[in-house]
Amino acid sequence: MDRQTHPKMTLPKPIFLVAPLLLLACGAAEQEPMANAGDHQDYNALAARVAAATGQPLPEGDPALAGSMDAAQAGTPAAKGLRRYTVYSEQYKVPSTYIELPAHWQVSGLETSYWSATAPGLEVRNNRYAMFKDVTGQMRQFSLMAGENLRAPMAPEQVFQQDIAPKVRAEGYELVEVKPMPDLTRKGMEDISKLRMSGNVRPALQTLMSVWKKGDQRRALFLNWMRMDGEGFVIWGYGVSTLDATANIFETEKNSLIQSSLTAQSAPEGIAAQHRDAEMKEHQGRMQAQQQQMQNQQSWAAHNQRMQANQAAFNAQQAAHNDMVNSVNNSIMGGYNSTMGSMDRMQNATINGIRGEQDAYNPYSGEAGKVQSGYDNYWMNRDGQYIGTNDVMYDPNMNSDQTDQWRQVPTQP
Repeated sequence: MDRQTHPKMTLPKPIFLVAPLLLLACGAAEQEPMANAGDHQDYNALAARVAAATGQPLPEGDPALAGSMDAAQAGTPAAKGLRRYTVYSEQYKVPSTYIELPAHWQVSGLETSYWSATAPGLEVRNNRYAMFKDVTGQMRQFSLMAGENLRAPMAPEQVFQQDIAPKVRAEGYELVEVKPMPDLTRKGMEDISKLRMSGNVRPALQTLMSVWKKGDQRRALFLNWMRMDGEGFVIWGYGVSTLDATANIFETEKNSLIQSSLTAQSAPEGIAAQHRDAEMKEHQGRMQAQQQQMQNQQSWAAHNQRMQANQAAFNAQQAAHNDMVNSVNNSIMGGYNSTMGSMDRMQNATINGIRGEQDAYNPYSGEAGKVQSGYDNYWMNRDGQYIGTNDVMYDPNMNSDQTDQWRQVPTQP
């Protein structure tokens, strides 16, 4: 595992980039109906779980909520041998998933989608996605000239062979089997179909499961692959979930995790938050288009008045002349702006290459700065210290007493 700790860095004001929303879901099962909003006891339990997860105090004047707090902190009993948990969206800070897990599991990290669990002889981890971009058509050459870090999409089987299997084998594990999980794939597509997709974005998901062994230790590794095709670009990536257990409990715990994923429910709050975000961006796009249309209409109105004041032949000639001049000017300025933007990006990439750095953004403040290049992933604490690693499954929080002590650092080439 490649990782190195570096001293604190000073970051200037950032430029924010918005990543696509990813739903990691498993299996094909109908959702159970949500509790009636008018049921006071269900409302109390939900409010207590929200208070436990967010750290906010319970609403005053409602002592009935106090008795629900302890149950919310440990997970609410659901069915025999299971507890029902609420997983929160890291982006929107609202519930994203309701999931029932074995009652003997000790679950943490519910404030994000990357929760983990432990029990005697057992460890379950959900790792963050590794995301990549590719550009198609004529813009690909410009992106490469600008120094963008593009990676052509790979099928999930290729990802497993090139990115995943070598690292697991390096830990001393021997592959037992690898197979597709059609139920998990189907459930993922059902869940992502509930999201609002802008434009002509076409999502695709697929899940593979591999089983590994090392002595008495067994590992189930779930490769959750996704791809989103748009006009002229492809966003793709994968996340890895692992279940490590001793041989005597492996099959039981593995089946429990799969069944929990099959019956997990998408939270209406998370879906509504994503819809509001998408609708806001679409509204902004429509407003810009309307403003442009109004400007065009005003321009044409003024042009028509001038046309009426002059002879028809002269006006026709003048209009053709104006159209030609505008077209040439737009072509020249468009080429100039594109060239200057590419040169700026190439200069920044050259300087980064000389200094052995790359652009990064502080995950706590969003401010932009530099980190030492050479790693695929970086983690940073609140003091500005960061760790570089090429292992997508490495998470420094797993060895820490504090949740969210380290956050993954967004980077630019």
